[in-house]
Amino acid sequence: DSNLKLRRLYYTFRPIPDLAVTVGAKMSPRDFIDRNRYANNEAVDFSSSFFINNPLIVQNQIDREGGAGAAIAWNPKGSKLSVRSLYIASAANQANSTTDAGLFGGPHQASVELEYLPSNKLAVRLQYTNAEINNTHINAFGVNAEYALNRNTGVFGRLGFGNYQGFNTAIQRDLDLHPLSWAVGVGLRNFVIPGTVAGIAIGQPFVTKDLGNTTQTNFEAFYNLELSDNISVTPILSLINKPNNDSSQGTIWQTTLRTVFSF
Repeated sequence: DSNLKLRRLYYTFRPIPDLAVTVGAKMSPRDFIDRNRYANNEAVDFSSSFFINNPLIVQNQIDREGGAGAAIAWNPKGSKLSVRSLYIASAANQANSTTDAGLFGGPHQASVELEYLPSNKLAVRLQYTNAEINNTHINAFGVNAEYALNRNTGVFGRLGFGNYQGFNTAIQRDLDLHPLSWAVGVGLRNFVIPGTVAGIAIGQPFVTKDLGNTTQTNFEAFYNLELSDNISVTPILSLINKPNNDSSQGTIWQTTLRTVFSF
């Protein structure tokens, strides 16, 4: 059926114990980089893609539909360092197209991430992404960090700096942008009720004076409650102020009740 979509199709193997190699026809960057124990699982914690991943490092137009490519993850035995990298092209199946597509053309993203775990409380990840989206060339650097204050409370943050150059075919405009993206939040476990997961975060996905006349700000809070080993419910409150960096836009409020069945 034409409405049937395959979201994941890849194969992971280990040529040596410390190295994982993945190849596939349908891969999403979020599965391989920019993880965070407090903000990275839409089935348990935040529901907004902005708080799940840094939008400069994990490009939505690649991640949303996925594409063909490869990824590697190297964690030397006994080391506190891990290295991950990937290359994914969302139009790899259009190699015969008259447009700039194929495995090495069109929308694609290449990323590398260095993770340092000095203790079981702290994790720091340094990131770089090179991408081409809508004929715009993107270079972005990011930092993803988390720190467990105690067994039940932790803080996290993401920060990104980008460089967008070229004529963007989506908005029909030449771009010379240097955006910043940031998000900070708190994660809580066993809050009031044992077994619960809660969180609150605030951030700005695309801070730049050259696109729009203000800056969008996002806020989200959630409370995940396990009803059983297989069912959880999560009330979520989201707020977006000045969406799309447009001062004429009002504030968007959204309430959601997410139910997850695990089996």
